[in-house]
Amino acid sequence: HHMDHGRYPAFFSQLLRVLAPGGQFLAADYVRSRSDVVQSRYEDIWVDFRVRQLRDRVGIRKSREEMLEEHERNKKEEGDNPAPLRDLLRWLEAAGFMDVDCHWKHYCLGIYGGAKPA
Repeated sequence: HHMDHGRYPAFFSQLLRVLAPGGQFLAADYVRSRSDVVQSRYEDIWVDFRVRQLRDRVGIRKSREEMLEEHERNKKEEGDNPAPLRDLLRWLEAAGFMDVDCHWKHYCLGIYGGAKPA
């Protein structure tokens, strides 16, 4: 989720070339929704989750505002640039992968991939 989106098609094509026939590629990564409204809601849910996790599991109390500020700062510092899941699946298919699908998605986290034809 740090890669420039324009590099994905060539990356997936190269990946397909090195896989054995019938080999599978699965990625677990931070992905974007195709809707900015939905993406914003997912980000809000993540921030609320982190506030609860820190409080309940570690005993650290942060306000929602503090956690949101930290989340946005981390995304910027780390260079987060998640691609829309729909585009990732399309790029895999265009590269020649078969049985391309999203196997699991929980808000902004997804597991997706495909197989090299046998």
